[in-house]
Amino acid sequence: MPSKARRVGKRAELKAAKALGGVKTNILGVSGPDVIDAHGNRVEVKYRTTLPKWLDEIFFSTRADVDYAVLYVKGRRDALVIHRLSKFKQGGQLSNLPDVESLSWGDADSGTSDG
Repeated sequence: MPSKARRVGKRAELKAAKALGGVKTNILGVSGPDVIDAHGNRVEVKYRTTLPKWLDEIFFSTRADVDYAVLYVKGRRDALVIHRLSKFKQGGQLSNLPDVESLSWGDADSGTSDG
């Protein structure tokens, strides 16, 4: 039987697939993306009980009107973009998908997974 952390992670993948109008693709033991979204983008899904403080402050502090962050890492050729899912859906072709808040986490709401 899979661990609670694994079950919570799999539910997060299903929730992301639904929110993005895609499908869950990753099968245990097979390498690849967790989700393919409605536009064919490959998506990696992570569930954490907490975010690093600096990232939490960017999106959830009193100045939380930030829609996305661009993260540069020394020595890397490319940057990362972390975007609010609700704003991502509003701003593009994903606007007809269900609201993130309406998607149930099931037992993941009380989960403790960091992996």
